[in-house]
Amino acid sequence: MGAIEQEMAVLNCLPGGRRWHLLMRLDGSDVFLVEAFAGDIGKQAAAILSDPATCATADASVPGDQSLTAQAWRSGRTLTSASCQQDKRYTAWHALAPRLWAQCP
Repeated sequence: MGAIEQEMAVLNCLPGGRRWHLLMRLDGSDVFLVEAFAGDIGKQAAAILSDPATCATADASVPGDQSLTAQAWRSGRTLTSASCQQDKRYTAWHALAPRLWAQCP
């Protein structure tokens, strides 16, 4: 097991960490690429985010990219949410949630 896989395994053991963890990097087109994943639905989340129609970007001009993740990336600050399912900053992603929740054990 490599260093990334070991770190992802540690994250997956944290309280509340059983859903998914993604290691992502930004490419030259402001698109987040999934490099590694962990958790019960990490593979499914990675597949959704690897699809050009549902990928995450840091481009502020894209309507779906007003998410907390994109805002944190652009600001360089740590931002939090009590509930991604209810957070209006994730509105564009709420339609994708059933695809993930259906995969939960």
